Amino acid sequence: MLVQPMTYMNLSGEAVLEVVQSRKAALDDLLVICDDLALPSGSVRLRGEGSSGGHHGLESIITQLNSEKFPRLRIGIGPFPPKKDASEFVLDPFQRGEFKKIAGVLEKIPEICRIWLDQGIQKAMSAANSKEFL
Repeated sequence: MLVQPMTYMNLSGEAVLEVVQSRKAALDDLLVICDDLALPSGSVRLRGEGSSGGHHGLESIITQLNSEKFPRLRIGIGPFPPKKDASEFVLDPFQRGEFKKIAGVLEKIPEICRIWLDQGIQKAMSAANSKEFL
């Protein structure tokens, strides 16, 4: 099931909790996909669990689920300009060069998801986090 919360990003946890509870899903059956200011544009990072890293959407999900133990696939949109407001930066359109990088990464996301579904988080992390994959 693919779910796109219709809440504000900072309230994503409300939608995720509702889906997890209604489906009686285990947290390791959940894969959260989000942007990340801390990662360079055009990169991805897949982890089996961890902190929010300052991402308010992940923070909301962690709070609502009362756990950091769920996989997350972060798509880099950085570097974040030091003098710009984060909320303004994430809403700005991508520059031409950035758009090409992001589009290339987005083409790879379905394959990462297939590996995760078919072979598990460890194999998916090995693939997604390798330089050769992108």
